[in-house]
Amino acid sequence: LTEPVARTTQEVLVALARHLPPEGALVGFPEGGFFNYVLDRRNPLPQEQFFPGHLDARVERETIRRLSERPPDAVLLANVLAVGHGSLAFGRDYLVELGRFLDERFVAAASFGPGSGPNARIGDAQFFVTIRVPRPSAPSPPQR
Repeated sequence: LTEPVARTTQEVLVALARHLPPEGALVGFPEGGFFNYVLDRRNPLPQEQFFPGHLDARVERETIRRLSERPPDAVLLANVLAVGHGSLAFGRDYLVELGRFLDERFVAAASFGPGSGPNARIGDAQFFVTIRVPRPSAPSPPQR
């Protein structure tokens, strides 16, 4: 791999190996199968790539349902554009509902690469990979 992808990939692998339990689940958008393979972590979804035309509206809703019912321990967002597919940015130009769901349900835990940051979005100018974890739920109101 060339820079900045090589160093960013290495940093993400080290962070996930340290913090993701061996039985943990990991899914990446728009693609993350490499990380599942290298770290030997399971993907809770039948797909490992999410590019335009890969999921119709029904399967997008099914993906959201699966992630709601059994949230993975970590979600990767990689600034990979779907240049050859017409729609460029996951969550902005395609699979918008799935992108919105991930924004609402998962929070940035770490971000790597020259474009890194908690608010980094696919389609930004610089490469990054952000690790997100399930957002802590609000505490239940006290019982009276």
